[in-house]
Amino acid sequence: MQLLGIVLMLIIYDIYFFSYFRHMFPVKRDHLLFYAAAIFINISITLPAYLFLDHRIAVFFIMGSIMLDLFLLFRVNRVQIIYAGSVYMFSIYSSRGIICSIYSMVLHTSIQDVLQNDKYYNAVTALAVLLSILSITFVRKIIVPDNKARNAFTNKEQLGFTVVCLISQLFFLMFINDGRFYNEIKSTWYSALYFGASMISKLCMQFVFHHTSKVVELLEYELHTRKLQEQLSSQMRHYQAYRKFTESYRIFRHDYKNMMTSVKVLMNNNNRSGSAKKNI
Repeated sequence: MQLLGIVLMLIIYDIYFFSYFRHMFPVKRDHLLFYAAAIFINISITLPAYLFLDHRIAVFFIMGSIMLDLFLLFRVNRVQIIYAGSVYMFSIYSSRGIICSIYSMVLHTSIQDVLQNDKYYNAVTALAVLLSILSITFVRKIIVPDNKARNAFTNKEQLGFTVVCLISQLFFLMFINDGRFYNEIKSTWYSALYFGASMISKLCMQFVFHHTSKVVELLEYELHTRKLQEQLSSQMRHYQAYRKFTESYRIFRHDYKNMMTSVKVLMNNNNRSGSAKKNI
């Protein structure tokens, strides 16, 4: 029953994430069968990792499966692939920490006892997926709209900074998560600590997303301003050249008029001289 709940939540979570990435990255394979195959690959890797590996190692197998799926479905570079895997894992991991901590504090029991209870575990998994989807939707609607996120994904330097922050926060939460195995730690204190760490990590990453978006936006504005300045400089050079040309042409016309006036005067004088000789 516990495995069935995990599979259902994974399917829902994967559908949401793949639909999100579909709006962010150019599509390599767009048929629904390919998305179904990608979900199957993720479940095939996640379940054995969850059942047979240490949770610290399983985290990176799950990240790797998402990165593989992204490589198969979309046209992405390495930084974008690592970002997708890390944000997928961080979101669900931090949401799970928040829900587990709340359950532990409300039920006055340890987080380990909550996770060992099938009924509580399925509820925690479902709520963690729901919280992850809601938090990402909040980021998409309020903090970093999709049109700004697309620009951020094209900036490798800023996206790399975001990836470093995501992985650092994930390691931090994994370190805090290990505290549930130590019986000498008071469960109430540890649950409050885990809740606070998970909440702070989520808020920190929302700040990082906002910061990255603003930096990319300013860089785009600076690039646009630089292009406008270059265009203005080019237009000014063209204007100066045109002005010199018109000034030269004006001088030429003035000299030409003076010259023609002189020619006419000379011609008139010659005509008069010729007439005078004839009269003599």
